[in-house]
Amino acid sequence: MASCAGLNLSPQEQLLVSKVAQAAHCTQQEAVQALVATNGDSNSAINHCALHLAKQFYLEVSLQQASGSGGWLQLDDFMTWHIAKATTQHLTITRHGFIYDIDLVNLWQKNQQSGKLRQLRRTVSPIPLTVTNASIAPSPPPNPLSASRGSGGLFGVSGGLFSSNRRRPQSTGSLFREGEGCGCHHRPELALDFSDVRDQDDPITKWWDSKAAPVASSKTSYQYAAVSVEKGGEEWNMVAGCCGNHQLLAVFRVQNSRLIKRFRSYGEQLRADVEEDGGHASRVHIQTVVHGTSTTENLNNIAHSGFDVIYSASEGSINAWGNGVYFGTSPAVSDLYMCNTPKELQMVGVPAEGRVAFLAALATADMSLGSKGEIKPSFIEGSKSGRRYDTFCNRLDSPTIVVATDNAQAYPAYMLCFG
Repeated sequence: MASCAGLNLSPQEQLLVSKVAQAAHCTQQEAVQALVATNGDSNSAINHCALHLAKQFYLEVSLQQASGSGGWLQLDDFMTWHIAKATTQHLTITRHGFIYDIDLVNLWQKNQQSGKLRQLRRTVSPIPLTVTNASIAPSPPPNPLSASRGSGGLFGVSGGLFSSNRRRPQSTGSLFREGEGCGCHHRPELALDFSDVRDQDDPITKWWDSKAAPVASSKTSYQYAAVSVEKGGEEWNMVAGCCGNHQLLAVFRVQNSRLIKRFRSYGEQLRADVEEDGGHASRVHIQTVVHGTSTTENLNNIAHSGFDVIYSASEGSINAWGNGVYFGTSPAVSDLYMCNTPKELQMVGVPAEGRVAFLAALATADMSLGSKGEIKPSFIEGSKSGRRYDTFCNRLDSPTIVVATDNAQAYPAYMLCFG
């Protein structure tokens, strides 16, 4: 048995700790704590450590650029997400004789003398400051490592050093749940008919095949087809144009009649509401966004059933900008949340080391700046239709994170495999 910070670890556990510590550039004790916090999920633990270290860097260095005057820039997304993970929640700082209250939960800064409140920003170059006090977030639950483990040794009765009573489900590496078998089963006799939803003027369905076999496991046939997009063709180039400089390994078009009808209905109602409020229907626009998912099974769940805001209430959700389905306006924003290539895509030649996400179409009209814990956007003042803001965002000026607040608001148009 190897030892880490006074703990007796099995060779397997020590190997996991070493892997996380090396990848995240942290100590082994920090790696143990991260593995406990993430129920033994090594990839999540690596991210956890990286977030923590970046947070400390922010608190120690970048708060020198958090308030005051001159050379303002918005906080970038890297900073924003790591602030959401911070254990420090509030600071009082003094700069140039002014006292500022810094709220790292809602990303606001307030000048105590003038009472002026504005979003937290940073300056191009550091300016000296003094931190006079800081409040710390509530302590996490007791570390399971210090609890009695009974006769089960380090693994204990719950199954392991890094396990918990509410252990997150482990990915099968497949599109399908455990017990449904690996590999897509070709069922041409159950071909789905898309002729009633194809529309040459619709930027989504104009590419669709009239008929296509559904995605199916050994036990279940799903209500969508995944059609491979030819590399270098017009459709491929259109998709690649939405991905910036990110390398595309493969693209699969998601054809789901039920979801596209729901998406269209949402857009039609939103346009009607905007017009009732005196606006023009063109205010509603469709933008392409990227959604990463932590497990391969969720790729199938989303392609079959669509995005679901209920999961924003799940344990471990950060929801830094309010509850809903989170999207990045570029693949770079969503990269941290992408899953590995599922076995079924590997079987058709997609490299196993690929990273997979959805390119989705999102219908929006009016966005509001979200905040942690916000359940629904507020009502739009003066709206005749009783309309709410439809989308949360991380900033009103060129947002990079947008949050859908309705299940029908986004359509998972393509499954993308990045290099």
